[in-house]
Amino acid sequence: MVVSTETSVSTSPAPAPATAVAPTSTRSRFGTGSCRGPAPQPRPALSDAGVLFEARLLLDQAGWLSGITDATITPLVSENDEPLTGPEGDAEGLALLGNGDRLISFERHHRVLLYPHEGGPPRAVSAPRVNFPANAGLEALTGEPGDDDEYIVGAEESGDTWKCHL
Repeated sequence: MVVSTETSVSTSPAPAPATAVAPTSTRSRFGTGSCRGPAPQPRPALSDAGVLFEARLLLDQAGWLSGITDATITPLVSENDEPLTGPEGDAEGLALLGNGDRLISFERHHRVLLYPHEGGPPRAVSAPRVNFPANAGLEALTGEPGDDDEYIVGAEESGDTWKCHL
């Protein structure tokens, strides 16, 4: 299910054009989210309320963000294809792999799910087996450049990082 919403985007001057977007919404189920780095289209942003926001970025002639279009909010789902809500949907990290798959890390119920680019429910992948604080776990996530079978995940409080394999 994809739900369109009225969403605003705030940007601040940055050293490079179109490198950071911070979507906000008046709809409580979105919460807040952010996305940084080179701008794939559509551009994803993750919410800690269990949803994925995507929009196409509109850039001016200088490459600066001038607006967004085609914004959607899609509920994140579990391995059983059920919407993730409450603590189960506390998504934190998002990594786009070269093959189009997406990795999403979660706090509270600390895990990493792989969402296949061709669609369908996600599957759990390896993640550090550490006793994280309830709301301070797998915060940062990135794919390993040139290798769609590895990724790096980072802890919020300690700053520790782990290289994991799919």
